[in-house]
Amino acid sequence: MAWQYLPLTYRVLSPIHIGYRSVGIIDRTRYYAPAKNFWAATTASLTTRLHRTPRANDYRAVGELAQRCLRFAYFFLAARPAEKPMATLKRYLPEYRNGRTVYLEHPGKQEADMEAIFVNSYMSTALDPNCHAAAERLLHEIEYLQPHVRIEGDCWETHLVGGVWISPESDPSGVEIPLEGETLLIRNLPILDHLSIGGERGHGFGRLQLTEDHTDYLGLGSWEVQEGGPSGLLILPPEQFATTLAHVTYEPGKHYEGVLEPVVGREWDTDKGAGRLLAKGTVYIAPGGRFLASAYAVDGLGFWSAMP
Repeated sequence: MAWQYLPLTYRVLSPIHIGYRSVGIIDRTRYYAPAKNFWAATTASLTTRLHRTPRANDYRAVGELAQRCLRFAYFFLAARPAEKPMATLKRYLPEYRNGRTVYLEHPGKQEADMEAIFVNSYMSTALDPNCHAAAERLLHEIEYLQPHVRIEGDCWETHLVGGVWISPESDPSGVEIPLEGETLLIRNLPILDHLSIGGERGHGFGRLQLTEDHTDYLGLGSWEVQEGGPSGLLILPPEQFATTLAHVTYEPGKHYEGVLEPVVGREWDTDKGAGRLLAKGTVYIAPGGRFLASAYAVDGLGFWSAMP
């Protein structure tokens, strides 16, 4: 029995900030949510349900177990007119064409057009109590994806579409996670129903609600799935030069089309805990690019690597 792919669609309930890079005082946001963000949100949700007063090591242990049982795909923006059926949902999937990134459903739209539709920002600072003015060097601006947008003059609701591969060792009706000598069966994946992802969660950002729509908007359900490779999960595209909807590790000498992006993340530090270790940067082909490969290995954080 192979890994099973389950499409997921989330309704965006509050602004979302997915950390990207800083330009001056502006903290930019991505226009999609990497798999790592969903793994982290799931780990946090599950750990707090299993432990009344979770410690740093509890988060680490549950996170490792979640990687073995679940492999998330990337999640991309979609929108539909308010109170209209899910059949009216329009996807905004990136695809690299003729030297630029465009978006499916609206192939003429580029990143600047996406910003005009989905992105807004707010400014914040700390006050200097001595002069009752903004403290020096603490003024910053945060970009975020809006939960409601205006398209064609109407109000549309923002969604994120993606999916998750479920381990072949899991029960078909849920996910089995071994915990302290026992097996925890999470039926119907309730840990995925309500998640908080991204930054600024302390200000109410990042709230998502799972919908009942399990349409495969990314088309990954048509990719063949096998066990194997360095991470235990291989996915085979329907064609060797297919569009990749994730970060794919760049390998010099291999044919690709797309945007190269160095990615540096914050990882687990044995002494200081989560997010305190600055990981070594890796160069990837950004989502929407094409890579000549017959199969991809999907690691526990959702990054893809082309297999020979």
